[in-house]
Amino acid sequence: MWKRPIRRLRWFAGQLSTERIQACDELLADCCRSFNQHCAKGIEPNAKRIQEHLDHSLMPVTALNPHIDYEKTARISPTAYLGDISLRDAALKLAFLTADPFDNWVRPEDMSQPPNESGSSH
Repeated sequence: MWKRPIRRLRWFAGQLSTERIQACDELLADCCRSFNQHCAKGIEPNAKRIQEHLDHSLMPVTALNPHIDYEKTARISPTAYLGDISLRDAALKLAFLTADPFDNWVRPEDMSQPPNESGSSH
């Protein structure tokens, strides 16, 4: 006696879930189209502002770990932050390395890509 209503209930629950998933899928697609049309379309990068952010970012300091010891690397970040200067300027101020090695080792453009098979991000 109870088997038939329970079977119908399970079928209804499956249908309800499918309909909700389809509705969410349509809603997400509409959101993506609207975002593209009203926000993303026509955006151009502001290269000057991007460079400012890169110059004052503290994250690239991790690229120095393999080249100078961890303690020195750990001192560069707070020096840059507290002095409101770049990592490069902080490293030079602390005299942990010169400009050429810093420029060769700290390359954010290389850090923003997955490494290739040889382990390099070039």
